Amino acid sequence: MEIKAKTMTTTDPLTGENFVPHRTNQKFVSRKNQIAFNNRKARQKRRAEIPYDSKLKHNRKVLKQILVNEKETIRSRDFLKGAGFDFRFFHSTSAKDDSVIYYIYEFNVEMLPNGTYHIKRRKTNG
Repeated sequence: MEIKAKTMTTTDPLTGENFVPHRTNQKFVSRKNQIAFNNRKARQKRRAEIPYDSKLKHNRKVLKQILVNEKETIRSRDFLKGAGFDFRFFHSTSAKDDSVIYYIYEFNVEMLPNGTYHIKRRKTNG
């Protein structure tokens, strides 16, 4: 009695080509297709992040220009907006007593209860 092995086919996510995999976890016809697929996914992710990253980098540039060689300063909201700072873009926030702290790269921008902002350069490792 002869037993025939079942040959399962799978579809390459990049090309849509059907093929018989050599391994149970093989998803692509070739390594070249796998690399191209992963590069395409990474490129799409980077393109989606560009508008946000450029705003974050602009905010960082504004803060660097404001501080120049100082470690910290206090400025009004109008001053920051006039300098081009966009309060909608930051990495994260935290609450501290009656204030909110915005984190933009190596800077903290703390909104004080009186409506001004305490801008401080954090220590960086490196």
